[in-house]
Amino acid sequence: MQPAWRREDFLGTFAPLAIVLLLVVWFAALIVGFGLILHALQDQLRPQIIDYETAFYVAGTSLLTIGFGDIVATAAPARIAVVLAGAAGLTIVALVIALAFNSYVSFARREVLVLVLDARAGVPPSGVMLLETYGCHALIDLTQVRFARRRVDFAGQGPSIERAEFDSACRQLAEAGYPISCNDASWQAIAQRRAAYASRLNLLASYFASPPTQWIGDRTLLTRVHAAHFGR
Repeated sequence: MQPAWRREDFLGTFAPLAIVLLLVVWFAALIVGFGLILHALQDQLRPQIIDYETAFYVAGTSLLTIGFGDIVATAAPARIAVVLAGAAGLTIVALVIALAFNSYVSFARREVLVLVLDARAGVPPSGVMLLETYGCHALIDLTQVRFARRRVDFAGQGPSIERAEFDSACRQLAEAGYPISCNDASWQAIAQRRAAYASRLNLLASYFASPPTQWIGDRTLLTRVHAAHFGR
């Protein structure tokens, strides 16, 4: 049997429910406060109020700016209290509306992340899948959007790097003190991983006219310089 409620359902309704409750609590507190003030100024109201119920009624109609006119303030202190009650009611409504819009924007932003979670982390979402696909997914989207009309076939293309470049990187890391396993198995592993995104990366580098580096772009000149330096 399914539980009567789930934590996700409660969290989804918490924000709008909190806004409604906040509005109710604020209005209730102000009605009580202004009602006590008007009850203390009962001799300045016509007809004169004699109980707290009527005082809270006058405070409520003033906060909501209804203005029935059945009870009127006749002196300055009571008039100021009624005017302040009306201003407070309008201010609370404006603040709650602004808070509601902010909550809606935050909710919409969260929903966007939820919708793209499947593309990033798989179905059902997995942390391992997120780590595997997040780095290449943005690159794939960029190339699909920009080069969709060219119908570029990225399947079956190689890692777009030379073994000499890999060996050079391994030597630099080893000299820096990192424990490196630079063998044929390591080369095959990195070549297989780079094959998934290297061609797209090189295509974007060519489109943006990025200067060629050791691992990105047209490295023909860099390869000749490397061969002359290491004698390979």
